Amino acid sequence: HLVMKFFYFIYVSLYFVFSLPTFALSVIRDAEIEETVTRWVKDIFRVVNLPPENAEVILINDPSVNAFVAGGQTIFIHTGLLTNATSIDDVIFVLSHETGHIVGGHITRGMNAMANAQTATLVSTILGGILAVVSGRPDAGIAVMIGSQGSALGHFLTYRQTEESAADRTAVDVMKQLGYSMRGFTNIMQNLRRLERLNDESENSYLRTHPMTQNRMRDLNRFTQNAPKVKDDQTFERIKAKLIGFMEKPQDVLMHYKGDRFTDRYAQAIAYYRKHDFDRSFNILEKLITENPTDAYLYEMKGQFSFEKGTV
Repeated sequence: HLVMKFFYFIYVSLYFVFSLPTFALSVIRDAEIEETVTRWVKDIFRVVNLPPENAEVILINDPSVNAFVAGGQTIFIHTGLLTNATSIDDVIFVLSHETGHIVGGHITRGMNAMANAQTATLVSTILGGILAVVSGRPDAGIAVMIGSQGSALGHFLTYRQTEESAADRTAVDVMKQLGYSMRGFTNIMQNLRRLERLNDESENSYLRTHPMTQNRMRDLNRFTQNAPKVKDDQTFERIKAKLIGFMEKPQDVLMHYKGDRFTDRYAQAIAYYRKHDFDRSFNILEKLITENPTDAYLYEMKGQFSFEKGTV
């Protein structure tokens, strides 16, 4: 039985060392949303002295509240960040945080830290195997492997938490210089905390790559006290309404966006189109175009709907 455990742990250890996670990303392309968010990122880049012309955003079809960088100066944004945010300040904090990773060179350093952890794991596996063979005790070899692997993983995750804290501090500086409210940070953290309670309350905090949400809130609490109110940004409200219009059930969209504001009617036009109520959808779009004759994205949406419907 112990011999079987021994070979099982060798398999798991080598898998950790040599395998890389693979996952498919579903990318959404939308000129209006990409142009809007890229403009925000360019403003952030200017503050931290990065070339704004290098700013690039990629929108990922994922309902979770998240964003990440994977090298270079591209920020990947989950749709859930935009649809769950309560204000533009929420989004700017996350974008500033991710920019902090770019400025700090955290991706390259993180890859080096992971490589070191993998090397330590491989060495511990080999030593554990040697010990098991020489001593005739597979349990002793397993103990060596488990202890060394746990230590390597712990060092790596501690390093990652330090980087996340540094990115938070960059975000605070950016928010201050651009005049956004740190209440955006509070909104995002409260949202994440709620999701933690729903999904992984029992998860060991030691195995997190980010600091505990409650700890981040504690560390940045002094910046949120007496912070100005969040901004009422119509551009943010518009792209949020557009995303929700296309991604949520049409009946839910119409229940949420039932007013007469631009954003309400924007979402309504999308929802009615998805319900195949084309006449009502086009009537709303025509009125919006009449009121905003220079708005290129309204013409783009009308053209898209007309093409998909087969009327052009």
